[in-house]
Amino acid sequence: MAGAESLPWGSGITADVLASVVRPLVREVHIESLSGDADLWGRPVSDERYAIIAHTWTKGTLIQWTRWR
Repeated sequence: MAGAESLPWGSGITADVLASVVRPLVREVHIESLSGDADLWGRPVSDERYAIIAHTWTKGTLIQWTRWR
């Protein structure tokens, strides 16, 4: 993807690192591991795949961001 090479995490970011970046900006962060569910990917995977669910301070607002590396 054009511009991705300028991102600070290069080819991917771990769930823990991303959560630590997001945590100061939101009320609550939850990491949901997706690596162990082969049905999601059509095959078993060995890399880290996850969804980050971040709740903001505004009632009723939910930010979801999924990333795998």
